[in-house]
Amino acid sequence: MSTQPFYVLLVALVSSPADVRDWRVESGWDSCLLMEQMLRRYAGEPLITRCLSSQEWEASGSRGAAAMPVAQQASPSTTRQISAQDSKFLQDLARSDMAEIAAGKLALGRTQTASVRDYAKLMVDSHGKLLSENENVAKLKGVETPAGLDRKHQAAFKRLEDAPDERFDSAYLDHAVARHREAEELARRAAAEARDPNLKALAVKVATYAAKHLDIARQLATAVGRPPARAGAQRLLRAPLP
Repeated sequence: MSTQPFYVLLVALVSSPADVRDWRVESGWDSCLLMEQMLRRYAGEPLITRCLSSQEWEASGSRGAAAMPVAQQASPSTTRQISAQDSKFLQDLARSDMAEIAAGKLALGRTQTASVRDYAKLMVDSHGKLLSENENVAKLKGVETPAGLDRKHQAAFKRLEDAPDERFDSAYLDHAVARHREAEELARRAAAEARDPNLKALAVKVATYAAKHLDIARQLATAVGRPPARAGAQRLLRAPLP
């Protein structure tokens, strides 16, 4: 048995669940999740994927037994079986992304501050990609993607929309801090409590992005109207997300 920790990414086509391929990943859990997300995004057809730790892989015998959970998930009788709690997690994460996209688009049309505009664009782009990944998982699991914002998010958006121009930047950044704090908490809870592996992987990614976005929003909120403090937020805006 290897003493060096590693991870294994299992991949199968939904149309061919028994044909499971595996890749050994030695650069960490985050790299395994990133490979999983990239494959799912660019494969061109639905995939079933799963990241395993070295202990899980070796405990399976490092052979076909390790692929069984993936094959079972991909079978017609189980691809659409997802718990009510997991369905709610998936839909709540989608609404969170939708709320940030809507607020970001509003900010792009109203802010006169370059750093706030950059942040709003980042929100529209990043949450657009996360929402697309959410929709892919939802389609695979037979979960209906929400048609729009729920009442809570609609009310928060209305308050932001009603903010006077001279206070808009502060209102938008306060909104971003509050919403990303909620999003990170939701995603971490989903990552810990969800049973579906695809949802878990998505939740881990959302939590990472939410924490990053929250950090930038907090720095920008401090920086608005205080030029000397703005450099830190600008560096964060330019830094690549994991």
